[in-house]
Amino acid sequence: MRFLEKEDYNGKIGNTIFIAGWFKLANLESKKVKAIANPWINTPIDLNKVKSRLSKLTIFLSTNEPYGFIEENKITFKEKLDAKVIL
Repeated sequence: MRFLEKEDYNGKIGNTIFIAGWFKLANLESKKVKAIANPWINTPIDLNKVKSRLSKLTIFLSTNEPYGFIEENKITFKEKLDAKVIL
């Protein structure tokens, strides 16, 4: 998403697939992991810009991943990016 947000081109990308994407995480194992994840979690993404560059988005999310927010991430992908979400 960050790549799509920053690239300067006209047109749309066809069928796009994201695997294990997220907007929120919980249950991170250590302070080191939290520090690594922090910039990814706390740097905003212009989702309208990303959406404008995608023709069709499908995202695969796991129902048993340990980092929580599965339903919230699912809703964000659907509502903000018009994604087809597969659990």
